[in-house]
Amino acid sequence: MELVTEGLVASGGEELKRFVHFDVIRDGCGRERGRRRLSSRARSEAGVESAIRGWGERDRRLGREEIGPRPAETGLGGLISGGADVAVAGMGREDVGLPLLLSPSCGPSSCIVVVAEDPKADDESGHPWNAQNAGAAAVLVANSIDEPLLTMDTPEESKDEGYIEKIIIPSALVNQAFGEALKKAIEKVTEEVIVKLDWRESMPHPDEIVEYEFWTNSNDECGIRCDEQMNFVKNFKGHAQVLEKTGFTQFTPHYGYLERVAAPQIVSSQAPLGVINQQNKIEQPEELRKQLKQLRAADVDGVMVDVWWGIVEGKGPKEYDWSGYRSLFQMVKEEALKLQCIMSFHQCGGNIGDVDNIPIPKWIREIGEINPDIYYTNRRRVRNPECLSIGVDNQPLFHGRTAVELYSDYMKSFRENMSDFLDVCLITDIEVGLGPAGELRYPSYPRNQGWVFPGMGEFQCYDKYFQADFKETATKAGHHEWDLPNDAGEYNDMPNSTKFFGLNGTYLQEEGQFFLTWYSNKLIKHGNQILETANQAFLGCNLKLAAKVSGIHWWYRADSHAAELTAGYYNLKVRDGYRPLARMLSRHNAILNFTCVEMRNSEHIEEAKSAPEELVQQVFSAAWREEIEVACENALNRYDRKAYNQILKSVRPNFGNQNESVKHRVAAMTYLRLSDELLRKKNFRIFKIFVRKMHADQDYCPDPEKYFNPMKPVERSKPEMSLENILEATKPIEPFPFDADRNMTVGGDLDDFADFMHDFFDRLVSVLK
Repeated sequence: MELVTEGLVASGGEELKRFVHFDVIRDGCGRERGRRRLSSRARSEAGVESAIRGWGERDRRLGREEIGPRPAETGLGGLISGGADVAVAGMGREDVGLPLLLSPSCGPSSCIVVVAEDPKADDESGHPWNAQNAGAAAVLVANSIDEPLLTMDTPEESKDEGYIEKIIIPSALVNQAFGEALKKAIEKVTEEVIVKLDWRESMPHPDEIVEYEFWTNSNDECGIRCDEQMNFVKNFKGHAQVLEKTGFTQFTPHYGYLERVAAPQIVSSQAPLGVINQQNKIEQPEELRKQLKQLRAADVDGVMVDVWWGIVEGKGPKEYDWSGYRSLFQMVKEEALKLQCIMSFHQCGGNIGDVDNIPIPKWIREIGEINPDIYYTNRRRVRNPECLSIGVDNQPLFHGRTAVELYSDYMKSFRENMSDFLDVCLITDIEVGLGPAGELRYPSYPRNQGWVFPGMGEFQCYDKYFQADFKETATKAGHHEWDLPNDAGEYNDMPNSTKFFGLNGTYLQEEGQFFLTWYSNKLIKHGNQILETANQAFLGCNLKLAAKVSGIHWWYRADSHAAELTAGYYNLKVRDGYRPLARMLSRHNAILNFTCVEMRNSEHIEEAKSAPEELVQQVFSAAWREEIEVACENALNRYDRKAYNQILKSVRPNFGNQNESVKHRVAAMTYLRLSDELLRKKNFRIFKIFVRKMHADQDYCPDPEKYFNPMKPVERSKPEMSLENILEATKPIEPFPFDADRNMTVGGDLDDFADFMHDFFDRLVSVLK
């Protein structure tokens, strides 16, 4: 029996219309073809039976031993040549019955032919990869529904990209009618069924060559969409080469470069620290609503809010009162803004920029009066009641609960009581408070204890729980005689004035290195444990978890990096102190939020050896190397163009670079802070320009997809990482280059002069009135 595609005749002389199109095997499996899949996803290269079984009545006798070698030539030129035979192999599966054909040119023992129906997503029997592994020379797939055959469709995201580029056998897609006719012909006859697939007939091009043009980007500035395009080109390249061998197709790629048309970045503004007062009410609600409207008019995406532990659970253990925050969240929702919520387990007051005083819960402070070792403690035994010490993370000192359980219960209650806001995706981020000012660090430079810039700070590990832990750890390491440092100076000392941080100081000796490793490891373990509880609390919610790392930029150019070391960041020229933090965060798919992006090196006194620009570059690079997202904040209130321009340089460090692929960008920036000063005429005018630049000069769009920042349900944290694995990331690696586009600015000196003249005439007019 002979079946052909044009003027097709079957037994009985029934004429069939032309219905065969050669579908370009762009991604081989798992792609969306309209609303249907061409074939199933391949989950494993293993498990494909090498023996090919025959399922047709006359083919059941075929077994592995009867199958000859695979033809040497598998390209279309050898198997499909101007109306030649099509050899299609079975899928190598014994548990699936599929009709078989034999190719007469190969003989009955060399090429087995199967008509495979387009399988469902969970059926792997029809995968061309399985067929190829089983020895197939080609694959013919019949569509499972009656629809036009589509080519050049957009591939979906798939885990099968690795298989796609390995599939070298030719494959053809035929419509449902032809597939059914072919299967019926196989069932009815005993002689060989020959399919002549003359697919040139379906190509209307006058020179009998179908030309396909690919338009894609050579960079990835547009995020995941560019990644999809580049993966497609990579995976399809081999198939295109096979198809072009026939002389009937030609594929021409066209690469564009996204120049200054990048994806926008999310911009939020931090709400006033005391937006919810200690009476659990919105402070000046009418004024706040007016401010939120102004933010929305400036195209700001959302606001960040501290959700203070001391307010919500202030009345007693597990006596949560979310009423004030529910009112605030409802107001934010009504003004069409998004929310980033900080689980603030620290006090407000005592840090840079703190203008309000909101302590941790009173009942916690009452426990601290009896047992002051629940607080961080410096060498002189001065306590810091800003937050609980890491030393009590797992101590059941709080009415039977540990500190970790306090944080966990709080976050679970938040989810339960804010479920309606979570369900409508009002809340996009949960930043988990991990220490003073909500940051993952030790309170090494507290203003309320007399610290002033650029003091190097003090170690904060002298409470009884820390002391016991260190002694136990040192004893296990064979050094019972080692103790916590007593030569590291005080808050406002200069590093070189101390024995610990001075030339050839203790920090370079074995004992000092042991201490610094232990001190920084405690911080990593703390962050890991609290983020684990946060992951459990918000599992399945459409939001992202985040953690903040402090921008301690002073003494960065000193050999000892003293200010970073006292804060718990064991960062030296020979040791990366930030990539281990990023690796730990990657386990929880958490965003790394970093501060001081508005600062320039030249703005600080030389004595401080400050280098915020290099610090930002190092920390961002650490996060990107660990493949996690980066967000950022300004550390100080700034309203000037120089600060905004520095932020733009930091958040899009390679924007406009024509010489290399633009890969790394900050996902979101939160501006510190919403205030009357920000909303003053000149300041707000510049701020609106900044927001516009952050949005890549595009109009506001509330859809996260447009930011290439889709919201996905929180997934369970990855398996526990060993500390050894995390510390492998301490090996220094050169940071990614920062080569900002100088055109991405809010203006310069001339614009400042124009602002001055504008303000001068405004004042003049007001006087004359």
